Amino acid sequence: MGSDSPEKPPYVPPRVRSLSPEEKLASPSTKTRPTLILAEDHPEVAEYFAGVLKEHFDIVAIVADGDTLVELVNQRRPDVIVSDVGLKGLNGIAATIKIREHDPDVPIVLMTASPDPDVRIEGLAAGASAFLSKSEDAHELVALLRHFLERANPR
Repeated sequence: MGSDSPEKPPYVPPRVRSLSPEEKLASPSTKTRPTLILAEDHPEVAEYFAGVLKEHFDIVAIVADGDTLVELVNQRRPDVIVSDVGLKGLNGIAATIKIREHDPDVPIVLMTASPDPDVRIEGLAAGASAFLSKSEDAHELVALLRHFLERANPR
């Protein structure tokens, strides 16, 4: 219409980028959050760890025995597993051995309240990716799990 009105610049869409691994782990979307199975036979301990872990992972199951852990890992194929050693029935170390028969790569972090170094050695020899004391901060567990996921999915 009037020649004195300024022309609008053309629309430039915002730049689209993929999420970094850190952003994916922090994302509330269930499509980008890693899945986790937690195995702990003490309800109050399971509740504590689940409270911290649910901020970073989609917890697909919380189980109290090793047999159920092995069964659900085979069914649900979680991205990571956190297991107590002293589970009912099949213990965490025996469950790790069975899980490794079908899934040699999934990160498995075993935990125990036992100060016995032989328990840790046995767990690592069974195929655990790492071993933590239950007395350690749960945020250290989150950092360790993030480390395993970033190594498994380098970008």
